[in-house]
Amino acid sequence: MNKTENQKGITHFTIVKILKKFSPKEINEFEKLLNSPFYNNHSTIVILFDELKKYYPEFSHKTITKEYLFNFVNKGKKYDDKLFRKYLSRINKLAEEYLNIIEIRSDKEKAELNILLQLSKRDLKDAYSRKLNEVEKSFEKDARMDGDKFLLKHQLSTIKYDHNLPQKTLYQRIMILLNHTIIW
Repeated sequence: MNKTENQKGITHFTIVKILKKFSPKEINEFEKLLNSPFYNNHSTIVILFDELKKYYPEFSHKTITKEYLFNFVNKGKKYDDKLFRKYLSRINKLAEEYLNIIEIRSDKEKAELNILLQLSKRDLKDAYSRKLNEVEKSFEKDARMDGDKFLLKHQLSTIKYDHNLPQKTLYQRIMILLNHTIIW
């Protein structure tokens, strides 16, 4: 790879395209995720993002190149395109995780079903029963009937079915499935 290719801008990278779409608040929240050892244990990624963030939201300043960013986090090392792309890939995966968190936060009913599913998988019977009661009451209060609501109700039915499955005999399981099968 020649020197001019390394010094090409970075706006064509997926992570940069994602970061451009983040609001200032989201950039700050994403930075918190990057700094959380639960999500990221690579200090190089934090340093790289801190430098990238200086060029938000356009990321188009002529000094911001792959070579510049690599040298910023690896002082004195020769540019390594493969390693630099790994850095960007790691930040990209974390950005995808952040987008997933945003989506989960935006859908309270789906989040409640996720909690219910985890309580069931962990065989926390009392907590599962309380949460199931809470979710069912919430679903009853919501009178809307659209595709999203039907999907949520189906997911709730699936969670309830799977939770009760271990207590059923094979015959009972088959009968439940047969009774729930719709023939068109």
